[in-house]
Amino acid sequence: EYSHIGNLSTFLNNMPMKEKYVKIYMTQLSHATNYLYNHNIIHRDIKPENILVFNNQIIKLTDFGFAKIFNTNSDNELMSHTICGSPIYMAPEIIKCNKYSIKTDLWSIGIIFYQMIVGKLPYKASTHIELLNKIDTNPIYIPMDISISNYGCDLLFNLLQSDPKKRIGWKD
Repeated sequence: EYSHIGNLSTFLNNMPMKEKYVKIYMTQLSHATNYLYNHNIIHRDIKPENILVFNNQIIKLTDFGFAKIFNTNSDNELMSHTICGSPIYMAPEIIKCNKYSIKTDLWSIGIIFYQMIVGKLPYKASTHIELLNKIDTNPIYIPMDISISNYGCDLLFNLLQSDPKKRIGWKD
């Protein structure tokens, strides 16, 4: 399907969005990824370039080239080792070559959420090592000039927990 507007990266154009619009897009992204989860699929490459934007504030998740079927309904039972995805959107456990679960998609969604609300990525790095170092040493913060509700802030910080055991689960 052709999108006249393009992908989410082009649409955002490094500009912050008001939370009421972010909520519209994040709700749709949540429904799309929850659908995958309910059908035992992990996407593993969620990023703005893989989200098409249509008229009437509709988005569609695309590019299932790294998607994988898993055989459990528990957040903690599926473990994989394959390194895939775009580094800046990859969960830290993937970059560290640790086992990972379906919660990795939640990290990616958190990075996109941050990017939509702030207008830029939370980390800039030129290597995997530099990115990991920044994730481990620089906590996420919301700039003072960005308006976000307590609920939005709480959701964002729960999605961007570098320890997957502390990261919010799909049921939450």
